[in-house]
Amino acid sequence: MLRCLVTTFTVAGSVLLSTSTLNAQTFGLDDNPFAPIGPAAPVGPIPGFGAENPFGWVGLPGYPPGFAPSPSLLALPCIDGDLLATGPALHLPTPNGFYIDGFGNDTTMAALNKPIKLKFSVDRVTIGVPMSAVRVEAMANQQPGDIFTTTDRFVNPSFFAPMAGPPGFGGVLAAPMFFPGPRNNLLIDDTMLGLLCGGAPCPPSPNPAPAIGPGTHDNIDQFDTQAMDPMGAGVNFGWMYFTIYPDEALIVGAPSMPADIFDVAPGAGGGVNTLPFAIPPMMGLDLNGPMTDSIDALIMFDNNIQGGPAFGGPGGEPHIDYALFSLAPGSVSLLQWGLNASDVFYTNFTGTFWLYAPEINLGLQSGLTGGEPGHETENVDALEILYHCPEDLNGNGTVDFADILVVIGVWGPCPGCQHDLNDNGFADFADILAIIGKWGPCPP
Repeated sequence: MLRCLVTTFTVAGSVLLSTSTLNAQTFGLDDNPFAPIGPAAPVGPIPGFGAENPFGWVGLPGYPPGFAPSPSLLALPCIDGDLLATGPALHLPTPNGFYIDGFGNDTTMAALNKPIKLKFSVDRVTIGVPMSAVRVEAMANQQPGDIFTTTDRFVNPSFFAPMAGPPGFGGVLAAPMFFPGPRNNLLIDDTMLGLLCGGAPCPPSPNPAPAIGPGTHDNIDQFDTQAMDPMGAGVNFGWMYFTIYPDEALIVGAPSMPADIFDVAPGAGGGVNTLPFAIPPMMGLDLNGPMTDSIDALIMFDNNIQGGPAFGGPGGEPHIDYALFSLAPGSVSLLQWGLNASDVFYTNFTGTFWLYAPEINLGLQSGLTGGEPGHETENVDALEILYHCPEDLNGNGTVDFADILVVIGVWGPCPGCQHDLNDNGFADFADILAIIGKWGPCPP
């Protein structure tokens, strides 16, 4: 069961999970700015500038009409700008106090020399490649409320921090490392979060849910592994970073862009923040004009002096800070460079962005150059990094016998590989002992 608590000083969300075994998570659900259901959300100035239809392409060929809003927002009630969690959560201080698109805490790399995997969510029109977990969930009408993880690994993003490139798109990074498997696994089922499918609680996967229609299914639009308010004090524990919809940027009085990154200092609480941590040209975005790109998924690495101008910091420091992100469908940079809303990009705030993880490495279809006939654009909605639990080799959120089988499958010399947990150059019995030593659910 889900519920949202309203305090005397801000809006705070609280989710009661249907299972007590789920690790701490923070997530958000998308609203529809043109017809908002949250009690404090305004009607946007231009129809359809929301999460699933960010540039108002309603009725145009090749673009879906949009399926927002998430029904749980009305049932709680909550608004799009609320972060939901396993305990008391927060309302982010967006420029106008309403809509958030991408979100993440300040990510600290636990092992800079280790490859990573990506956690992600997708929207209601995404179906994934055949045999993937996204496809299985899409066939059951349950994919928009799930969290998935890649089976492929990627070069640690810290490796690319010294790079420099041309303004705009810098090309393709040699980041993906192919691993056998279905390209993505189901990490957190919507059932575990108590989300709604067709007006009722989502059934356990892979049982079919009702068909997806406008406003019928919850859609996770932001996600982070950590709980942002672990003490239940109504304020955030660590640094947070977020982006906004075009609709939020267009509201009169907020000189902001949907490709801006905003920050929130620890303990900052509610209010508004109109000073971005990083502006689009620092990431090679919006070079075709303002409001042409929209960041809708974000992983932020603020590595030196933390914070942006709103909190006395320098913001994105070139070659020091870096980020992974995706762009919303309709972003001009996607069209200009032949890229996709299901791609993941990298920037080190030097005025350039690079392709870090192509859509196929997430087990998703291309929205521009491929995919199934008649299928709409696929889209990554939320991003998170999987690094804190290296013993979870298959990415299912638990260290168990399946991870031992992974080590056995590559037994022998393995210098620098993900399976070599003790860095001795081999996948061997010492790595099995490391797995046994971390047995059970991965810690938050």
